[in-house]
Amino acid sequence: MRLIAEDFITSVKLRAMVPISQQTFTEANVLQVASEELVTRMVPLIMSVREKFFLSYKRTAITASKSRYTIAERAIGNALQTVWILDTSNRRLRCVYQTDVNELTTSPGDTGSEVSQILLQGDEIVLLPTPASAFGYVEQWYYSRPNQLVLSSSCAKITAVASVGGTTTFTVNTDLTGSLSVGSKIDIVSGKSPYLLWAEDATITAITSTSIAVATTDVVDEVSAVEPVANDYICPAKQSNIPNIPEEFHPVLAQSVAYTLLKSLGMAQKAAQAKADYDELAANVLKLVGNRVESGVKPVFNPSGIHSAIGSGLPTGFLR
Repeated sequence: MRLIAEDFITSVKLRAMVPISQQTFTEANVLQVASEELVTRMVPLIMSVREKFFLSYKRTAITASKSRYTIAERAIGNALQTVWILDTSNRRLRCVYQTDVNELTTSPGDTGSEVSQILLQGDEIVLLPTPASAFGYVEQWYYSRPNQLVLSSSCAKITAVASVGGTTTFTVNTDLTGSLSVGSKIDIVSGKSPYLLWAEDATITAITSTSIAVATTDVVDEVSAVEPVANDYICPAKQSNIPNIPEEFHPVLAQSVAYTLLKSLGMAQKAAQAKADYDELAANVLKLVGNRVESGVKPVFNPSGIHSAIGSGLPTGFLR
């Protein structure tokens, strides 16, 4: 059973067995804790059995004489799995690797038609040498952070979809004109497990109390078919009213939040029991999802996985 925000809060209250009232934790407080638990507890747990589950990518057009490109802001830990250089037809030309400053083979001001190295500096990727012309794209692969949880009143369920002349219009059941307007960015959350995003940062081109329109190119798959359907949700960018993890992990997340709240309330005995229940629940769920494809599973140790990268301070895929 999926847990939209309101159902999730109810589940947490039942698991904690304490009155989570306005004087202790508000609904917003519970969802804030849940958003933090998603990143700090659920992401590592899921990646322990499905390392590539949160893997995503972002393409940015390469501009002539521009060497610096911002690292995808949704990247967990501001870390990257790998970086590709693509041509104008989106064909991958080469994978480029991070270099240390003492291994640079280019000098400031050097330009060229072939990027051979990258340097990570702050929140930017530095392409080396500086591209002399606009010849393609830089493609970043990274582990994407789940959206922050919000109440369903901040989102709108899609009830119908229509595409005409390059514009896709979603009929919705909630008036969001008070918080969103033309030019606002939205995410579209799948209403089915694992509740990932059909679209990220789509720009609203028109909005009424019952409809939201975007450019069709923002919501199509690789064969130009519109992906969002009825019962999916439109939310402000980087927000979601459903945890962006497989349905089996929703109760695990709720139990994790119950444990954290009980611990913060100083209820040591109840917190200890909640932690034991969490450990048992997490172990049982991991048994269900351990092998995504049961046949042909090969045990492989990946020394450049996200956990190694976080521990070393280097982006994933660039460890040596």
